[in-house]
Amino acid sequence: LMSKITKSVLRYNAVFEPCEEGGYTVTVPKMPGLVTEGDSFEEALEMAYENIQADAKRRIKGIKMINP
Repeated sequence: LMSKITKSVLRYNAVFEPCEEGGYTVTVPKMPGLVTEGDSFEEALEMAYENIQADAKRRIKGIKMINP
């Protein structure tokens, strides 16, 4: 199993944790409740970028992210 990768996404650190079945689960420590995934690192990175951007837009508009 591969090790975790930490990468800055829109100035946020995103943690990419490899899944046993393949792909990655992504969390963003400074955005509790933001969890996404992708079948490849590239897809997971794209999903992280999209989710961080959407959450940032909601925060700017004063709408809190709904935690699952």
